Amino acid sequence: MLSHLLGTEREKERLIQASQSMHNYTHRYFSATNTVICTLNQHLNSNFPLVQVKKNLSVLQNFILLIDTVQEIHATVELTDRHVQKNIGHPLYDKITLSHTSLQEKGVIVRDFHTASMGIFGSICGPITSVLLRNGNLPEKLESAVQLMKGSPVLALPVANLLLSCNEIAMAISEQAFLQLFPGQLPRSTLEAAADEMERVVLVLRDSYESFQYVVSRAEVYVTLITINIQGFQRKPLNSSQYQVVSG
Repeated sequence: MLSHLLGTEREKERLIQASQSMHNYTHRYFSATNTVICTLNQHLNSNFPLVQVKKNLSVLQNFILLIDTVQEIHATVELTDRHVQKNIGHPLYDKITLSHTSLQEKGVIVRDFHTASMGIFGSICGPITSVLLRNGNLPEKLESAVQLMKGSPVLALPVANLLLSCNEIAMAISEQAFLQLFPGQLPRSTLEAAADEMERVVLVLRDSYESFQYVVSRAEVYVTLITINIQGFQRKPLNSSQYQVVSG
């Protein structure tokens, strides 16, 4: 193990903060995936089990397990997405996939989708969510992040170790891996090198998570909008102006 834990108090703080961020983003990724799972289980009659971070496993092992789940989800929504493409016009399908639409525009899309798919899908939450998730390509976002982080000794750390003291975190990384990654740096500042690497990995994971969460959030907005409009529809028929009020 590392025998020289050299570094300033500032470097210790950096390492602790980066490690906590790594821990938090790992949990956020799993939470976002569970949001997708709950939506699909409710609106697409799927039966995906919720995922949990396994603290005794390494960061890499946890993300490999998560990738497997996200790939299964993608395969499911891909089937529904194909069904949607066959049953609604391409212009409407393309509108759903647009990245930047206002709530008012989303309301119109929901109305048009409901009209175009009357009697085909039943609830439209599942189909619209499937279109968004399939085009969002969640597996690719996750796999790309893991690929960018690949080779970092940080990924070998058990998730539970991310909340240890800075010395324990640095020592949890094997000396051989550290020397390969930072040749000649060990005598200068072990903690600085550890903090630099942890921060690099956190930036990759943060950017990937934000992209992942953006797709999930778009689906959540549509589900909420559809639910509100369905409740209104059950009371009385909705027209375009009512959609605009809900959307705006």
